[in-house]
Amino acid sequence: MVVNLRVVVLAGIACWVVATVVLAILVAAGVKPWTTLAVCASGLALGGIGLLWARGQRTS
Repeated sequence: MVVNLRVVVLAGIACWVVATVVLAILVAAGVKPWTTLAVCASGLALGGIGLLWARGQRTS
């Protein structure tokens, strides 16, 4: 089975973006600590690295 890794990684990044927006609202409301945003930022950064990795895994 051939899987387009770029699509999979972009779906993961989209999930992290949604989590970042939700947690930014909760942090602004004082419900969650700011460190939860750091977790989201690391997820987004790892997603970016995953995109670079997926680019190298393309087959012709």
